[in-house]
Order: sequence, then structure tokens, then C-alpha cells
Amino acid sequence: MDFGYLLGVLHHIPDTREAMESCVRLLKPNAPFLVYLYYRFYNKPLWFKVVWYLSNALRFVVSKTPKPARTTIIDVLAGFICYSLA
Repeated sequence: MDFGYLLGVLHHIPDTREAMESCVRLLKPNAPFLVYLYYRFYNKPLWFKVVWYLSNALRFVVSKTPKPARTTIIDVLAGFICYSLA
């Protein structure tokens, strides 16, 4: 396939990993694969929810920027986050 997507169906499948791998095997090399997963905040602390909502707001803003700026912002954020966690 040239493009694959799973929109809100994986939570209905018993073996999520196998389902993802099966879908990826059908894709051409370097083909995009869009996945939307439902997520609930059961038993999560308030700080976790705040961080998630802030990161989601940042994601929304960055996704609206022109591609060259978006790529730079993503690279800087990824480098900062990965470096901080390492």
C-alpha cells in the first residue's frame, strides 16, 4: 500500500502489536502510516494531565506552522527532550 491508517480501531483488537506489524508489512518502503489511539487518564496524577494538555497544545501550534519552520521546531524539541532524558 502507498499509505496506511488506523483510526480508533486498535483498542478493539486483542493483540495490538501483531495488528500493527501486520499493517506495516503491507506498506511500501517509506510509506506513511497514520495511527490514532484512544487514551484515557485513569489513575494518572494531575501533573501528568497538565503535561499532556500542554504538549497537545504545542503539537497543535507546531502542526500549523510552515514545513521548514515545523521541521526545525521538531528537531530542536526532539533534541532537547531526548538529551534531557538521556
